[in-house]
Amino acid sequence: MRILITGGSGFIGRALCEHLGGQDHDLATLGRGLNSDFQWNPSTSLVDSKTLENIEAVIHLAVENVAKGRWNAAKKRRILDSREKGTRLMCEKMAQATVPPKVLLSASAVGFYGSRGDEVLEEANAAGKDFLADVCQKWESACQPLSMPAFEWCSFVSAWCSVRRAGRSRKCGYPSRWDWADGLGTARSG
Repeated sequence: MRILITGGSGFIGRALCEHLGGQDHDLATLGRGLNSDFQWNPSTSLVDSKTLENIEAVIHLAVENVAKGRWNAAKKRRILDSREKGTRLMCEKMAQATVPPKVLLSASAVGFYGSRGDEVLEEANAAGKDFLADVCQKWESACQPLSMPAFEWCSFVSAWCSVRRAGRSRKCGYPSRWDWADGLGTARSG
């Protein structure tokens, strides 16, 4: 399968490219850096015109890292914009493509539910009422351009975990159920 991955140079994206590449998928990356196969800049709505040619699925991971830096007003704006604008731009380009990819898998986060302490959460629980919950709601709503029968899309919710690679641990946000992570603490759900 020919798959486009946004954020392929990030920590999660690199692991995903390694994993999928080992399964004989044909991968392409979309990023702001010169090491990506295709270039884009969501803040200016710039996307390489050939990005979606022959792409069957898109995995959208490109977002501002919430774990890096102080959460001042500028950082919060980047956190929101990278998720909302980037996702909306990708979805609009998919909807406009002559032969669009059939599937979008877009990241989301457990921040959707807000801080609930030890409460056991299920997918049907209401969104939280804090900054990250608001960001996650806008992030998932940005997929609306694909709300038509021709497309399948879903958001996957990720949480913090730790991954050991080359003798060191790193923080990341992909699901530990993918067998790439060693989870820390408990992850209770209903």
